[in-house]
Amino acid sequence: MDEWGYVIAVVVGIILSEVIRWSRDWREGKEKYKVMLYEKRLEAHQKAFSYVRQLMLRATTSYFSFAFDMDDKSDFDREFNNKEIKRLLLELNDFFDSNCLYLDEQSRSEIMRSIVVTGSAYDNFITENLSKEELTEKLKDSSDQLHKTQGVIVTGIGMKHIEKPTSRQLEG
Repeated sequence: MDEWGYVIAVVVGIILSEVIRWSRDWREGKEKYKVMLYEKRLEAHQKAFSYVRQLMLRATTSYFSFAFDMDDKSDFDREFNNKEIKRLLLELNDFFDSNCLYLDEQSRSEIMRSIVVTGSAYDNFITENLSKEELTEKLKDSSDQLHKTQGVIVTGIGMKHIEKPTSRQLEG
């Protein structure tokens, strides 16, 4: 019976060491996944920020040029600027469709709002369906929305998926 006791002890020891090794490998894999996820989220937020910043610069230029009648007084090309805004809106929309799950909820919401507000403003800008005052207000709203979205994207990356959850987060 003593021999069986040693055999059982050896088998239990081997099984226990394998369980410990498997557990350690699983934890290491989980940590690597968290880091990779953070890198992908950071990349998505950075790209979204870049699109929104480019749009904001174009929108602000259009707003000031139009609001202060600078089209004739400068080398500003309104038609080219509008084409660039349309191109950027399409690229941002395509990017959003491909990366929205990597963005935090508030960034997703603000990006979609920016696409709608800016798209609407520039559709009216091109078709000239509104009075100058109404159009100036829409262009200003677009510029303001893009500025707000830029700030939300910056704060949205966070590190929630890497940080250990608090007991309050686990409860809710």
